[in-house]
Amino acid sequence: MGLRSYLPDPWKVLKWSAGSALVALGGLGGLLYLAQSSLIYPSNVPSGSRTQVATPDEFDMPFEDLELTTPDSVRIKAYLMLQQGEKPESRPTVVLLHANAGNVGHRLPIAKVFYKKMRCNVLALSYRGYGKSEGKANEQGLKLDAQTALDYVLSHPTLEKTKIFLYGQSIGGAVAIFLASQNSSRTHGLIIENTFLSLPKLVPMIMPFLSSFMFLLHQIWPSEDRIKTLPSSFPVLFLAGEEDELVVPSHMKELFAICSSKEKEWKSFPHGTHNDTCIQPGYFHDIALFLSKYTDLPLPPLPSLFLLPTHHQSQHPARSSRARTSTALSWLIRRKGARSRMKVERGVSMCLRRGWRSCSSWEYCMPFAKLRVGRG
Repeated sequence: MGLRSYLPDPWKVLKWSAGSALVALGGLGGLLYLAQSSLIYPSNVPSGSRTQVATPDEFDMPFEDLELTTPDSVRIKAYLMLQQGEKPESRPTVVLLHANAGNVGHRLPIAKVFYKKMRCNVLALSYRGYGKSEGKANEQGLKLDAQTALDYVLSHPTLEKTKIFLYGQSIGGAVAIFLASQNSSRTHGLIIENTFLSLPKLVPMIMPFLSSFMFLLHQIWPSEDRIKTLPSSFPVLFLAGEEDELVVPSHMKELFAICSSKEKEWKSFPHGTHNDTCIQPGYFHDIALFLSKYTDLPLPPLPSLFLLPTHHQSQHPARSSRARTSTALSWLIRRKGARSRMKVERGVSMCLRRGWRSCSSWEYCMPFAKLRVGRG
């Protein structure tokens, strides 16, 4: 028989290895196809996000708790905050479209700046599958949710008289771009922060091992195509964190370059990461100037909103995120006094343990927000 009879057939080994590889790759591809919505829309992160949703009255904002029904019969939640001290129809309205993790309650500190400091009416949407809204998140569903929310604003007896601006962060920026492209004649401006060209162009940069499986990606969000359809006179404000570790800054730069509007503005923040661009010096001031420019209404001066004083940032541009968080802690305690020390320390300790840049939602920043935009 000889030695050859005891050795495995090399062709059989090759075929077995190739088959195993195909099974493994097929399993990975199958996982991507079946689980991509859960990966792209992590509405359960952080833990409790589907059940523990903050309300605007916790931030001293009067509100109406809305339940809207979409064309496909999904009931979604939204918070409506109308201006009380003056005629709400005389103020701009901001439709707030949040990022992909957490829930609408985590973004109420941002809503408070729009409401309290800029005196805007605010509608903050909770997408399907998020917070206490029904359903499961997916691209088509979020588009229906956003259009339903805008239709509510446009049919509201007071809000229909206002100038409406769409504000979106990260995937909320993709939602906002879609909404603007479909309703440019009925809205007055777009504000987007740290969003992407499309998911097929973003996913390989975050997870290179999935590059070969992009043909299985059915969540697309083709913002690079939508943004080219905006009218030349449609105002757009781009807010970009230059240290964004999730959506690389080149995505925002290319969106700005290909945007068809001639009324577009670019604002970048040298130390802004994906989750903390909105607390960088000048962020809300730039938004206020943009709104003022396109509403012809004077807005209150905003020397320092929801951020540390500029000198705290500029003196230490190379500090680590841990050091910057420690600086924030020290500054807040000095500013608010010993009575707030324990409250501040509890909130900041989460950032120190997890790292400022790894913070996945506004839950961990709420202690900052409550103290900094108006809790005493």
